[in-house]
Amino acid sequence: NIFDCNFVCVVFGHRCTKMASSSSETDNKSQSSTPYSSYSLRNKTYAGRNKFYFRVQDKLDALRYTRFNFLRTMEGKDFTIAYVQNHGFTSPILFENTDGLGLCVPSEEFSVNDVCLHVGPNRILDVIDVTKQVNFNMTMDEWTKYYTDEKKDKILNVISLEFSNTNLADKIQIPTVVEELDWANYAWPGHLKEGYPFVQRYCFMSVEGCYTDFHINVGGASAWYYILKGIKVFWFISPTEENIIIYQNWALTEKKSRKFLGDIIKECSRVSFMAGDTVFIPAGWIYAVYTRMDSLMFGGKFLHSFSIQKQIRIAYAEESIRLPRELRYPRFAEMLWYVLEHYVEHDSIKICLAVDAPRTSTQPGYTLEHLHITKPEYGGIIAIVQYLFFLPHRERNIPPSIDAIQLVSNFAEWRERHLDDIPERAADGISFLKKLHQKIK
Repeated sequence: NIFDCNFVCVVFGHRCTKMASSSSETDNKSQSSTPYSSYSLRNKTYAGRNKFYFRVQDKLDALRYTRFNFLRTMEGKDFTIAYVQNHGFTSPILFENTDGLGLCVPSEEFSVNDVCLHVGPNRILDVIDVTKQVNFNMTMDEWTKYYTDEKKDKILNVISLEFSNTNLADKIQIPTVVEELDWANYAWPGHLKEGYPFVQRYCFMSVEGCYTDFHINVGGASAWYYILKGIKVFWFISPTEENIIIYQNWALTEKKSRKFLGDIIKECSRVSFMAGDTVFIPAGWIYAVYTRMDSLMFGGKFLHSFSIQKQIRIAYAEESIRLPRELRYPRFAEMLWYVLEHYVEHDSIKICLAVDAPRTSTQPGYTLEHLHITKPEYGGIIAIVQYLFFLPHRERNIPPSIDAIQLVSNFAEWRERHLDDIPERAADGISFLKKLHQKIK
């Protein structure tokens, strides 16, 4: 058995018992009542049974949310892979313009009518009735007529239009740092694009008064948003362990629509974003969104190597609140296997080639280059193996192309090999997965 406990204990030492306990606690919690929420996570809406019993306007006016400021303001040219390697990506970041981000978006004249033109009038949309907290389908053409009608009798919201396979994708160039960090670009096999996790490109169309309750992005994914039109108000809660536990308990109660999570948490920050702003939200952050003025916004979600432990922590949280599988990051376990393979197996192949090669040879392909990794990556890869070990067998979803026994065996050697990696050598401005991608090609 690839996950024989004795073998894993040798690999992880005392961690085996600790993680087993954690897994057991998660399993017990998962037996609790099904949570009811009111937000869209990926391409479906998990609509709540209850309406909101608090006044959002009160939360827009309350001074207590101005006492804390988690937001950093940066220039696009400074937010690079080297920055993430050196400083991480743990706080929301505001960019007041797109300069230096590599982000290309349509002009401010671009409208919902243009969205309809590029995705097609017959595209089926998941629409949320904010007042009733129910979801239903509309065509893009029907939505356009509703959005442009000055006399609206309902408050409707579209927050799950993924447009990667439409002509609209040609209008949006994802930020450079996202392109290089995203596991979907460098870990997911190129020949399996039909199973690709399509969460990279979203179009959000919200009318004034829309409210999306507190949530965490699928799989703890990080996110970026560009506001083309309108005004958005975000409430941010940092993903400390205490806050995540409070969030889990809140999400499990059927009366959560009666409680504004920001009032339960000690520190909650409110920030308004205007047209032209770009905001990046790190892994695991808990946030709610209100639309103060009719808005058109683009964005995307991405998993990456510098927040693996937080992403996995959120995966446990999703399990504990019994979030439906269709609302989680698509093929999450498979993605972890591919990432693990890239970090461990390809590295081992390079060592094999180097050992077989003449030591004096200077020909390309014969010289071993040890690729250093950062501490967050190192701890994250260990966390991936732990997570996969404690998954129920039916949920491990080992890809057919991966020899899991050999991979986990090689992991023990990999762990020792990278134990003393030098952070300065790892922070060279190129992600580890991109380096591997270039060498494998």
